[in-house]
Amino acid sequence: MHTTDLYEVTNLDGAGFSKLVDLFITASELPKTSAVREIVVEKCQALINTSSKSWGREGVVERKLDVWRKSARFQALWDAEVEKLKRSKTSPEQTPSDVESRYSLNMS
Repeated sequence: MHTTDLYEVTNLDGAGFSKLVDLFITASELPKTSAVREIVVEKCQALINTSSKSWGREGVVERKLDVWRKSARFQALWDAEVEKLKRSKTSPEQTPSDVESRYSLNMS
């Protein structure tokens, strides 16, 4: 969610949301059936929308041009943490994008 600023789901077929659903199904080792996907889509949409409203009340995200985005303070903290992880976990066979992908999966 945080890596792609996916704080609101209005298009269930959107690339970012579909990728998140696929990652969740794979990481959870759920069966890859249309029935399971439908349930995961509903749960992810509800979680994202509920979380964003809560984070908005706490100042973590804010509405900018009618879209939820990280607040300036959270964006700065996010960027610093991603850079710290890239420096500490990058090995010759592991790229920084691998680190950020793994981190974003854990954060979502």
